[in-house]
Amino acid sequence: MSFLGAYSPQDKALFGSVECPDDVDIPLTDIHAYKKYPTLNWVYDKVKMCETLEVPHGFAGVEPEEYPVFQKPIHNLEGRGQGTTLIKNPKDFKKSYSPGAFWMSAYTGEHWSIDHVVSKGEWKDYFIVEGHPTWDGMFDYWEYKGRVDENMPTSANMLQSSIKCTNFIETYLKDSEFNGIINFECIGQNIIEIHLRISPQMAALYGEHNIKQIPGLYSDGVWKKDLGDKKPPGGYVLPLFVEDSPKHGYEINQQVIKDIASDENMRHISLEYDGEKDLNLIAHPPGGYYMGSITVKDLDQGKEERQRLLNAFIPRA
Repeated sequence: MSFLGAYSPQDKALFGSVECPDDVDIPLTDIHAYKKYPTLNWVYDKVKMCETLEVPHGFAGVEPEEYPVFQKPIHNLEGRGQGTTLIKNPKDFKKSYSPGAFWMSAYTGEHWSIDHVVSKGEWKDYFIVEGHPTWDGMFDYWEYKGRVDENMPTSANMLQSSIKCTNFIETYLKDSEFNGIINFECIGQNIIEIHLRISPQMAALYGEHNIKQIPGLYSDGVWKKDLGDKKPPGGYVLPLFVEDSPKHGYEINQQVIKDIASDENMRHISLEYDGEKDLNLIAHPPGGYYMGSITVKDLDQGKEERQRLLNAFIPRA
């Protein structure tokens, strides 16, 4: 089966090019991870996760003692911040009531995505990426930061978030014989979400040599930090969001896509929207519709290329 759940043709090609034993299943989505790890998938119950991590929380309708809070669905296996609302006061709390939702503290600080490599229940390596948000659950870009010791002097939030993630692994995975990658999302010094899989959109930041190690990790727990003295190439991931979902969708200028894909600044393009899908059915945050992402070396050039890509999506009449 190998890698399960790549959303875009480009991601299927990226992971599909890696040799993997037929009997090894590697989840790329939370839906596949939920099925694969029945004894650990309680982390997708956000109320249970908050109880475990001692994060202030409550069911929708039960007013919090302090604001602001994030109201979210208790389960959201498709991710991307669907159904998330920032609530700043009691009036908005009453107006925002949604059945099947809960609230948790809205922490402040940097937004981290941390992929931890775990072998036989013990963490062996990790990759930190910092998100730069805009509004309503959207991000301008994600920036590869590497490891804590590679960012000296490092921020206290990066350090403490990393420590909380490793503490979680040592507490809840030590006796599990878990082989694989587990993703943590953190704000400031606090874990806000846990995913029993790699963050696929960040994989190109880690480098081909690390992507090729993933099957051996899942099958036998084998992982070598900085294999062959190679460091992750790093870079930036820029999501592609649009404000509108035209009734008849978008036509795509494929020549523009090919031209940008061949640019030396481009590490990877992942287009989830293909001109045929209903854009409303692609998981997206409240602020915009998700088309895909690009991974680039240079940020400023990447922003220009992102705009060219967005201009290649032309609303159908």
